[in-house]
Amino acid sequence: MKIGLITLLLSMQIISFSQSIEVLDVKYGFKTIKLDDPLSKFSNQISLIKTFSEDNTSVYKFTPSDMNLYSVFNSKMDEIRLIFENSSNKLIGILLLKTYPPSNSNHYSDALDEASTLRENFIAMFGKGNSKISNNDASGDQLGIAWIGDKAALSVVTTYHGLSKGSDNQVAVFKTDYMKAKLNSGF
Repeated sequence: MKIGLITLLLSMQIISFSQSIEVLDVKYGFKTIKLDDPLSKFSNQISLIKTFSEDNTSVYKFTPSDMNLYSVFNSKMDEIRLIFENSSNKLIGILLLKTYPPSNSNHYSDALDEASTLRENFIAMFGKGNSKISNNDASGDQLGIAWIGDKAALSVVTTYHGLSKGSDNQVAVFKTDYMKAKLNSGF
């Protein structure tokens, strides 16, 4: 009887986890912004930041009329960026940013606290993340977690740029195939 109950509980956790990651694939975006949306859907609300010829993408700053799009749970983000594949003009990534300026001496601690709250909310929604992010390069020290589904990937990352440069949090949703290609190319 005990073994049967333990087996049932374990299988429920496994099913719950896989269903949770599947929800990420079903959502396939962030709120009303969906991956594969055409560039034309956003044409009067975006401005070009940069084009990357090496992976045939362009990054745009998105200024939506719906201010709710800046909210991730109870966190208010400062900026939304949309990444499009140039050849298809289809959306492949959504990046929400919050900056913690160096004028706040607790910028890194504040960023980590908010990222922790975001992470806990996403864990409740999608289950435990299936990939940890830890990177130290010229752009700063990065810590985060990712949920990688079959079609969509979500990450929450905190970057510490230095005491005099501040910190930031990023919530990103990308097409899984694009994220995997970037990782395989040494991104």
